[in-house]
Amino acid sequence: MSRIPVAEFVVWFGSVLIAIWGSPQAVVRVCAEPRPIVDQRWAGVWTLSEVLSTGSTAPRLYARGTRRISFSDAIVTIVDDFVRVRGGVVHLEWTGKLDGSDYPVEGVEVYLTSAYRPVDDHTIELRQKFDGHTVVFATMVLSADGKTITTTTTDGVTTAKTVYTRVST
Repeated sequence: MSRIPVAEFVVWFGSVLIAIWGSPQAVVRVCAEPRPIVDQRWAGVWTLSEVLSTGSTAPRLYARGTRRISFSDAIVTIVDDFVRVRGGVVHLEWTGKLDGSDYPVEGVEVYLTSAYRPVDDHTIELRQKFDGHTVVFATMVLSADGKTITTTTTDGVTTAKTVYTRVST
């Protein structure tokens, strides 16, 4: 039985893993497995625990909420369930890739898209569009211990921070 050599140098180039084995010819092998785009600790169920408005003009929209994030290969699904301050219920679903491309948001009566892109393993940027025009920009940050997600959202006029706390994975 032949031995598989251990790679001496491994590097991710985009979403492709390149491994180089030391030999006179320096053989390069490419692994087709996609690189995890973000830390898998993003996956799980999160509850809205705090709304921290940075300006007095940012209204509190929700009394409580739950966010579910799941991964299936390179596809991400985010499901938000919120209860508004006056009792109305909001259910939104987004499925797409974290590639910065627009994917439709389901659960609203208008044409709304979200485009998520990873900045690093702990930060994701979101750009939301209504009828093709950017209306919201947000930065989501996963804490180092993986227990909270802090989101800073702006529409260009007001800015608000929300904190989600992990319920389960």
